[in-house]
Amino acid sequence: MLWVSLALLAYLLWAFENVIAKYFVNRRFSNPYVFIFIFAIAGSIGLVGLFFYDFKMPDVYSLLWILIASCLYFLGTLPFIKAMQMEEVSRVNLLWNLIPVLSLVFGFFIGDSLSVKEMTAFFLLLSGAIISSLHKEEKAFKFSKAFWLMLLSCLFYSLYAIFSRYASRSVPFFTIFFFIIFFDAIFSAISLLGIKKFRIEFFHEIKKTNYKDWLLMLLIVIFANAAIFLNQWALSKKSAAIFSSLEGFQIIFVFIIAYIFHKFNPDLLDESFERKNFILKFIAFVLMVAGVLLISA
Repeated sequence: MLWVSLALLAYLLWAFENVIAKYFVNRRFSNPYVFIFIFAIAGSIGLVGLFFYDFKMPDVYSLLWILIASCLYFLGTLPFIKAMQMEEVSRVNLLWNLIPVLSLVFGFFIGDSLSVKEMTAFFLLLSGAIISSLHKEEKAFKFSKAFWLMLLSCLFYSLYAIFSRYASRSVPFFTIFFFIIFFDAIFSAISLLGIKKFRIEFFHEIKKTNYKDWLLMLLIVIFANAAIFLNQWALSKKSAAIFSSLEGFQIIFVFIIAYIFHKFNPDLLDESFERKNFILKFIAFVLMVAGVLLISA
């Protein structure tokens, strides 16, 4: 059962990455896109692996698919990091389960008929996503705007996965991985540094960072790249459908890590552990995990 260990470790690393990213966009960077830019540029450290890999340039047609996938990956990151700044990290992670919802919708529009099991899964996932976006306040429920940002992010990431999988038919995963890292840094540099206001804010934010920030940033970049590597290793041993059935563990890991951070220093994260909101998140978690399990069965 090596693939289970690999998958769980990947989800644990992604959970740490998400929680630390939440800390950065709430406590260190007032502009979350500054964090995205630094993360993308720092992430290019993974290109060092080219010195240990027998790299072969893909054909122009395959390179086009990789370029489109990289663009979608970058676009998916933008609403995600804004959602992270607006919302609790545990709720944002719950909303990643909107991806199976979008997959079912895509299938319906291209002519696939939905079985009773798939319709039930769709209902559970969508219900869980809506409940996870609700905040219980004194006299009413408040719906989080992060839901719409995560819906957009999941849309981009779903399309990214489709184009990436298509490219992998003729290009080795490691080659795609290196190009994703490279293009992500290029897209970040061109789109963000091309905006004068962003450049001003970027240099302003950089002046506030210290060596501890840079070390922590390097740590989550390593976590992110290692998680992708472990993810692909696990997928080489089991189908994506079976692998996705373990997605709920990332939500559990995020909640545990966020709770530890909260106990250590409540000011590090904006995470509510108030009883009524905890119950809402738990109900959402149960519904969405049940939906993922139905799709994966």
